[in-house]
Amino acid sequence: MNQILSVEAPREKKSTKTRQKTGGTNTKSAITFFCIILILFGVALIGVAIFSNTGKNEEVIEQPIADSKLIKIGVSQALTNLEVEIKADNGISKIEYSWSGHNKKEIKKNGETSTTINIDIPSGKNTLKIIVTDIIGEQDEYTEVYTGAEEPNVTSFTQDNNKLTITVKEEKTISSVVYYYDQEEEKTLDIGSNEAKVEFDKKEGEHDFTLKVVFQDKTIKQVTQKIFIPVIKIEANGEGGINLTATDTRIIKSVKINLNDEETIENVNNNQFSKKLELVNQENRLIVIVENEDGFSNTKKTIIKK
Repeated sequence: MNQILSVEAPREKKSTKTRQKTGGTNTKSAITFFCIILILFGVALIGVAIFSNTGKNEEVIEQPIADSKLIKIGVSQALTNLEVEIKADNGISKIEYSWSGHNKKEIKKNGETSTTINIDIPSGKNTLKIIVTDIIGEQDEYTEVYTGAEEPNVTSFTQDNNKLTITVKEEKTISSVVYYYDQEEEKTLDIGSNEAKVEFDKKEGEHDFTLKVVFQDKTIKQVTQKIFIPVIKIEANGEGGINLTATDTRIIKSVKINLNDEETIENVNNNQFSKKLELVNQENRLIVIVENEDGFSNTKKTIIKK
């Protein structure tokens, strides 16, 4: 019986040890599972942080454009004119400007990205409006009021054949006279007295003629006169004769034709005139004088060989 007891006692202890091992395994499994959950949670937090940082970096890269204006107009004033500097990222197509809504002018461009133009300031107080159009149709405007110089005292404005003459008489001594057509190069005539006479060539078509009178005290008077000179064309017609045409933006009043000393006068009262002329001699002398309603005329003389 003592042997049985000695045998049974160890069995009970073995059974107890087995239960203890089973409990330890479950605890380790729970700890392992909990560690895996923590690791996964940590990975998730790291992913969120990385995504958040990535978003911030993208916002820094996509900076807004500081100045997206495609056309810029800058104006600086001298005594009697303005210097206008124009820049267009897409290239300039045309520039339009007018004074107080009158005499609108258009300057065509070939897509250059920058240009400078000079605009004379007319006498009195006037509003300048500039419109710039680029090659894709985008536009920008500039509007400002300017006061121009006083007009000179013009005592006469006469013409002789294809010359025009302006006479100016002032109380103060005139130092010099500056004159030019449209945007052409200025011509200067030194005076040194209170009277000036300026003679210049007529120019066919519609043009602005500007006259500046500069006094010895450095003051300036200025006037811009629009001049309309009829355009005359004489061309062979392939039929042994010639085609004579005259055009003007103003109304043509009359056309005087002298062919080989035979003179005829045509009353027109229109902006256009055309006529076929027959040539009779081997050498034909032709003189054509066209006068418009403003009193301006154009004369052309030519010898045509048949």
